[in-house]
Amino acid sequence: MDKAIATANSRQINSLRLQREGVQAAIDLNNSMDEALKKIVGISDTKDGSGLAADVERLQRSIPELNSKEKIVAPQLTTLESARSSGVSSQGVVLFQLLETKHALDGLISQNDKAHQTALAVRVPISTVLRTLVTKGQLLTEEAVEASAPPQATAKKMPAETKTKAPTSIQPTPTVTAVTPPMSTSQATSAETLGSITRDFQALSSAAIPLSQELIVLQESRSNLTAWQGAVDQEYKEVLHALLLRVVVIAIALGIIFVGGEVWRRATNKYVHDPRRRRQLLVVRRIAIGFLSVIVVLFGFVTQFNSLATFAGFITAGIAVGLQTVLLSVAAYFFIVGRYGVKVGDRITVSSVTGDVIDVGLVRFYMMELAGSGVEMNPTGRVAVFSNAVLFQAATPLYKQIPGTEFAWHELIVKLSATTNYTKVCDAIMNEVKTVYESYRPNIEQQHRDVENWMQAPIAAPEVDSRLQFSGGAFQLWARFPVEIRTAAKTDEELTKRLVKLMEQNDEFKQAFAATPVIQAAVKG
Repeated sequence: MDKAIATANSRQINSLRLQREGVQAAIDLNNSMDEALKKIVGISDTKDGSGLAADVERLQRSIPELNSKEKIVAPQLTTLESARSSGVSSQGVVLFQLLETKHALDGLISQNDKAHQTALAVRVPISTVLRTLVTKGQLLTEEAVEASAPPQATAKKMPAETKTKAPTSIQPTPTVTAVTPPMSTSQATSAETLGSITRDFQALSSAAIPLSQELIVLQESRSNLTAWQGAVDQEYKEVLHALLLRVVVIAIALGIIFVGGEVWRRATNKYVHDPRRRRQLLVVRRIAIGFLSVIVVLFGFVTQFNSLATFAGFITAGIAVGLQTVLLSVAAYFFIVGRYGVKVGDRITVSSVTGDVIDVGLVRFYMMELAGSGVEMNPTGRVAVFSNAVLFQAATPLYKQIPGTEFAWHELIVKLSATTNYTKVCDAIMNEVKTVYESYRPNIEQQHRDVENWMQAPIAAPEVDSRLQFSGGAFQLWARFPVEIRTAAKTDEELTKRLVKLMEQNDEFKQAFAATPVIQAAVKG
């Protein structure tokens, strides 16, 4: 047509140009449809959709992370074979993971179907309009092609028509001019309509093509998810079967152990008549059953070292939290029975309770409670029980005698009058104190020597000590002397009798005492 326009005369050039515009509009429409189809075909798998290369390409498209620059390290997967040979704990974890994966896949498939329905609902009206445009465009294209047909056929017919109609048509040229304007108007309208259809098609296809591509991707995704779901279901059934089989084996093994223990118990009670030997066999039975049960449960639930470490970690954490006090008591037991520890017969003070230890256990100790005025301590008839963990509690300190010693310190306080001969009175009182102390001094010194030998260190020897001091505006004699714990009350009574006798025999000493003397323990409790 370009060549025809180049050689056409002035009468035909407008008609040929209109024909060329119609043909160009038809070509543009067909090119737009061709591009749209190519875009849709490019996203599908219809071309080269078989073979290993196509499978790899589809797999690569299903994992966008492979084409991303930011690589993500995937978590390590548990293979089906390793899950079958794992313990109950590992199989349970894998089973819950597969169950979670199943629910996730069901959700993904449901979301995929909803997205497919939504995209399809949006594309249907657009597709209807596009089909109408394509049908209309094809009709107009056929008209444009027929209108632009080569003029040779018309030229062959025209001479005959001219020969037959020449006699009746005096002026053929006006007839051409009369027919040409309507034809030009029709060609212009057809070209404009095709151009409008092409523009509408391009606008609608820009929305329909992504929807079509999305539908293709959604269909591929649903196929992949369905295949994945089938594989997960198969693995779930196999792992569940292996788990149930292992549980049944563990139950059978434990049943055999317990039945054997029951047979052992009945045989022991029936054939062993010595109570001591029977008790020993029953203790061994409990230990054996417990050990075998732990072994069966351990190897049944855990088969890998990392699982064993995890299992042991949870058990240790639970024991540490739940048996915190018991563990502290067991640890404190080794300190209590140590070099400076507590043994039966020691007098100790714990949390303001004083008593004599009567038993030391692995987690607690017992002592006979003592109470009194501070000088004489007597049993109350109650037994105090303390946890060994009290040794680690700073708020409740534990006091005890120096190992190997059985003496305490008492004090004598005598207030003197202002007119007293202090030297004479103090010497007389201290003489009585020393006289009483001499009766048990060898025992105190022997205990002191034993403690020095045991500790391998020099210690100041216990002895009677005294001070003359002011107290409350008056003179006061303070004397400190050791007493044996078991006979402390008798020692204080003996000293009291000697002081009373001293006052009765000499009026000067009686007047020298401004108040009744006081004998008390240097340390309460």
